[in-house]
Order: sequence, then structure tokens, then C-alpha cells
Amino acid sequence: MPSAIRQQAKEVLARSGCNGRVLVVLHPGSGGTSKCWPLEQYFELAEDVVTGTSFVLFLSGPVEALMLKERIDQFVLRRTRMAHAANAHLVLVAGLLAESRLYIGNDSGISHLASAVGAPVIALFGPTDPALWRPWGKTVRIISATTMEAIPVHAVTAAAGEICSQAVPATVRHLEQAGT
Repeated sequence: MPSAIRQQAKEVLARSGCNGRVLVVLHPGSGGTSKCWPLEQYFELAEDVVTGTSFVLFLSGPVEALMLKERIDQFVLRRTRMAHAANAHLVLVAGLLAESRLYIGNDSGISHLASAVGAPVIALFGPTDPALWRPWGKTVRIISATTMEAIPVHAVTAAAGEICSQAVPATVRHLEQAGT
């Protein structure tokens, strides 16, 4: 990851209020609505994972409906330590993901991007087969059910807590020290 992109991501996060907190990125969208965990469950998850030391950043892009983006905006407006980045350039999204301590999202291209930049990933799967479509990497965890609605918030919260309490992987520390 070029240092200029990481620096731009850090500046966006500072303006958003992240201020060195543990960054957890949530991406509730996907190209298909049947592959999306309900937004209300993402909101409950966000409330569960935000702490005094963490910051939640919601991502949404051009495939997400305007109504979804407005609901996210309304949700984060009433809370501290949360922000929403809508329609950010994909290169900036990659930088934000590279800065994150954890990414949680649906079966989507952004989940693959998160894995590719080395972020620990929790990918949620329902109707699609994770054996075929999952992002790959040592720091990817899959949570699946027959439907997206059947994935319990407490299971995702527990997985997030496990990942965030672990030490940063040596490969990530190496990349951070190298300034890449």
C-alpha cells in the first residue's frame, strides 16, 4: 500500500474523529440484497463493538441504495465514535481498510479488498456458498447461515471481540513498521 494512500486514509479518519482509536470498519452493502445482513443487525453490532478505545466506520458505495445511506447517516449522527464514509474512491477505501483493526461485511468485493490489504476480516454469508466465494487469507473468518437474517448478532460480536483482543499479526506489524 503506497504511503500516500495510507496517509490520506489517516487524514480522513482524523477528520472523522477516530483519533488513534481501534478502527472497526462495517460494510453493510453488497451487489445483491439477498447477500446483505439486515442493517438493523449492523447497527446492533456497531453498538456492541464501539468502546472507549474503538471507533466504527461504516462504508457504503454506489451499489447501496440512497435510503440505506441515509439510515446509516442518521444512525451515526446520534452517536460518538462512529462515522460513515459514503461513495469514497476505491483507492481511499483500500487505505481505510489497511488502517483497520477489523473489517466486517457481507459477501462482496469490499470484503475481498479488505482481505487483500491485510485487514482481519469477518465475512458474512447466507445464500451464497463461502467455499466458492469467500475472501481468502490467514485473517479471514467466515460466519454463515442458510439466510442472512439467521446470523445472530451475538455470534458476530463474539468473533469481533476475539479478533480485536488478539495481538496484531506479525505481518501487519512488519508492514506498519516499513511504512507501506
